[in-house]
Amino acid sequence: MRLVHQVAGTSAIRNARPFAAHFRDVHTLTQHAFVSPARYESVGQLMLGLPPEWPLFAF
Repeated sequence: MRLVHQVAGTSAIRNARPFAAHFRDVHTLTQHAFVSPARYESVGQLMLGLPPEWPLFAF
């Protein structure tokens, strides 16, 4: 996706173009908390029976 964005040039960053929304949506998904590598530690803590440092996992 990044390569396509680079090839598209400045037309890819204009909000009127659908590509800008697709690029933003794909990259937003990678930052979602449940798919973020930053949550691996929290999941490991849960698996080991330790209290997670992320409040959303706290029961």
